[in-house]
Amino acid sequence: MPFSSYPRVLLLVVVACCVCGCQQKAVTMADPDRAEAALRRVLDAWKAGQTPESLKTQAEPVHVSDSEWLGGARLVDYEVTSSQSAGFGWRCDVRLTIQSPSGATRKHMALYRIDTDPAIVVVHEE
Repeated sequence: MPFSSYPRVLLLVVVACCVCGCQQKAVTMADPDRAEAALRRVLDAWKAGQTPESLKTQAEPVHVSDSEWLGGARLVDYEVTSSQSAGFGWRCDVRLTIQSPSGATRKHMALYRIDTDPAIVVVHEE
């Protein structure tokens, strides 16, 4: 190959690498209806005595991170008080009534962040 064709080959290689590397899926906004439905599924499962792990095996898996639930607290009741967009996710404020493993009951506000794409993820932000 003559020396003069090297710049063209190099340019083609660079362009090919850029095109291949730029084919990532665009980030999408969380769907508000799916996000709120997922949060209610999570809180209803907790209230019913299920585990966070049980939600991963459902037809539409939900991945949950909630330290109170994992710590053995029981959800007695909840009320979603507000919801709004939060970056690419969805955010809900929830009034929780929790019973600790020792039996003490308390009410407090909790913030949940929900993402719906590419997977449904519900995180209790501490």
